[in-house]
Amino acid sequence: MSFIKDLKGKLLLTALAMALTLSMGIGTTLAWQDYSQHKTNEALGAGEQYGARLIEDYRPINDWKTGDGAVKKEIRVKNAGDAQGLFGAVYVRIQLKEFMEIAPLSYQKTAERYAIDENGAFYCYETEEAAKAAHPDHETARLTDALSGMSGWFIRTKQGDGNGQYGDYVVIGINVGTPTPVIPGSVRAQNPAAGHNDDPSIKITEECAYPIHSWSGEPLPTAAYIAWGLNQAAVIRLSDWAKAPESAPKWVIDDREDSDAWVYWAQPLRPDETTADFLKTITLTAQPDGSFYYAIHTELNAVSKGDLGLWTDAPAELIKLWQA
Repeated sequence: MSFIKDLKGKLLLTALAMALTLSMGIGTTLAWQDYSQHKTNEALGAGEQYGARLIEDYRPINDWKTGDGAVKKEIRVKNAGDAQGLFGAVYVRIQLKEFMEIAPLSYQKTAERYAIDENGAFYCYETEEAAKAAHPDHETARLTDALSGMSGWFIRTKQGDGNGQYGDYVVIGINVGTPTPVIPGSVRAQNPAAGHNDDPSIKITEECAYPIHSWSGEPLPTAAYIAWGLNQAAVIRLSDWAKAPESAPKWVIDDREDSDAWVYWAQPLRPDETTADFLKTITLTAQPDGSFYYAIHTELNAVSKGDLGLWTDAPAELIKLWQA
């Protein structure tokens, strides 16, 4: 939790970080006096506090395959306040960024072929004795197949063998080449961090430089591999929302061509309230040809009502509705 205050003493919270502005001063002085007694009552006012937290529900994937189907990746925002009146409502928006790189793979294989069964799997035995007993007059070798993870004693093929005569080479090593970014010009963050905020003493993470996910025009090249499953019941595009603007519990996607593609929660987020999920799932739709890395970086921006003017790039229709 960080405390941020600009020159005007206004609140600005940005990017995966939670911020509070706290202005301290004398609130009210109550005085009453007569000849027989003296009493002074003082009250201090700390001002409203503000907070917002980015929440995700996601379990990291170590070996993502197209057959895995939709993987849960939920993103939502919560007002970090409580119901005691200590915290005020905030207005929140999120911006999603992507990075992906693919590294070519080269395989180190055995010089000889090894026998396979009718299903295409290598014959593999726990002991050399078991291997020789099952395949007399064949040479054996203790190997690990880097593709299947199968480890044990393999049977080397020879002329005259039946089903396994031609066999296959065992991959005993996989070399990963130099990765290439899917989005030209993008660079993988070398020191990933949990987030950042506008406090100048806190370093902005390298993930913040990732390309912004596009909601209009040409999608990022990552779309050729990965599909996002949005929470359709709580998501609407600005171009549709503007036809009948309302402060509804929905995420409004800024799909203007010249925008920075922020997504706005259309209502003030009050203490202890949580937005609906924006993103629900991600799906690998095409298997990359090689080893790959993919990242979604989400930035959270939140302001109090008095600081809505700081969002100079926000849609005028939203600002007008909120300031009414």
